[in-house]
Amino acid sequence: TGTSRWIQKPLCKVNLGNITVANTHVLQIKGEAFGDISKGYSFQISDGAELYCEKVVVKGEGEFVLENNALLAIGHPEGIYSNGSKGNIQTAKRTFSSGATYYYYLNSHPQETGVFQTQPKQNVIGKLVVNKASTSQVLNLSQNLILESPCMVTLGDIRSNGFELKVKEAISTAKLN
Repeated sequence: TGTSRWIQKPLCKVNLGNITVANTHVLQIKGEAFGDISKGYSFQISDGAELYCEKVVVKGEGEFVLENNALLAIGHPEGIYSNGSKGNIQTAKRTFSSGATYYYYLNSHPQETGVFQTQPKQNVIGKLVVNKASTSQVLNLSQNLILESPCMVTLGDIRSNGFELKVKEAISTAKLN
């Protein structure tokens, strides 16, 4: 129960089966590596669970699933992507919920949101949180996003980078630098 930490040295080769971070649980990936999600298996962040990736890449031939009301903390400078070998999540199949919280943190500067598709609503995210290591660090948008709830910036800054950030509740476009 509570918080678990995964610490793995980069030279260690680990193949993982099904992993579920359950409701009210937190998994913090520490160090430089995380085992590969094997083909036919999934790494699931359940409703109410949290995954803190730091800059570690979650990869493999399996699937990554971020459920509704879950939190994904993204520390990789490239953010997250639905396709390709960029960012924190690089499994063969990736599912990002439009009702999840996307938490950008650490000292990655500048950091990109990445280009990712959300389901069931495309380009919609439940919450966006920016909590960088200092106020001068920047998160750049890599795509248009619609927020279900207001954005929370604790430390750092968000830059539009030519894209729009809309808050659904307020039905207005946030003004970014």
